[in-house]
Amino acid sequence: MEGIAASLDRDEPVFIWAGDLGQFPSWRDLARSLGHRAVLLGTGSPYGLSLCPEAGAAILTYSEVGASLKALGQFMAHPWPPTGRLPVEIPGVQPQGAGISRVP
Repeated sequence: MEGIAASLDRDEPVFIWAGDLGQFPSWRDLARSLGHRAVLLGTGSPYGLSLCPEAGAAILTYSEVGASLKALGQFMAHPWPPTGRLPVEIPGVQPQGAGISRVP
């Protein structure tokens, strides 16, 4: 992982799937070392975010079905103003209800 970390552009965000952080400690350590540059991608449970509270942002779909993954890919390719609120507390990271709302 040190080689991966050293090869990354120091100014760009790095997208990491949060589902891997619990199963692969080396990915968790890489995400933590990136700090605010880490953007966690959560599919399914949002609790993987608690493994890297240093992350600068997170994008959550709460699902791994095809439609959710397609929407995530579309958002990453052509971002639009995101909205959403956490339905649960992520201990040590965010309270229930944290998120982004857009008021027209």
